[in-house]
Amino acid sequence: QLMGALVVGANYGGAAETIEHNVTGMHFKPSDAADLAEKLDAMIDLPDAEKQKMREAAAAFVRKNFTIQLLCAKTLGIYQELLTKYEAK
Repeated sequence: QLMGALVVGANYGGAAETIEHNVTGMHFKPSDAADLAEKLDAMIDLPDAEKQKMREAAAAFVRKNFTIQLLCAKTLGIYQELLTKYEAK
């Protein structure tokens, strides 16, 4: 997404969390090949201006939510939570 690729991902797991449907990419129903094909066709058929808008929204989302500082802080927060939990035992 940060590199400007248009993204279609299953509405499950990480893709469900990192793609906002019709804003930063598109979701398809997990294990549904027909829905995937439909979303790929829809993505291809988007006007160039809409594709560019989606690329820019996706890149902005990644820049905002996946900085090194934020990811490190979240990881350290999980470690602290685990330490607190297991030190209490």
